[in-house]
Amino acid sequence: MPHLVVQTARGPVTVLVLRNEHVKGKQNFRESGYSGVLVPVGPGTLAVMAADDATVTAAVIEIEHADALHAGHAATDMLMC
Repeated sequence: MPHLVVQTARGPVTVLVLRNEHVKGKQNFRESGYSGVLVPVGPGTLAVMAADDATVTAAVIEIEHADALHAGHAATDMLMC
């Protein structure tokens, strides 16, 4: 499963690329001591996970901002790799 770990000002964030999963809207989850959000993107989903809700929220905002700046292609391109 493709993923990346990014060091942010708030701490590490893990992003899993779920190409064959699709959610209709953002879904919060907690798993193994981590907070996370499933974010629908193009034909798939990104799972964004970190140690706390604030770090996850900040990361999701950054992902959505980057995707908006690139006319919806930044996150979608990640799913197509």
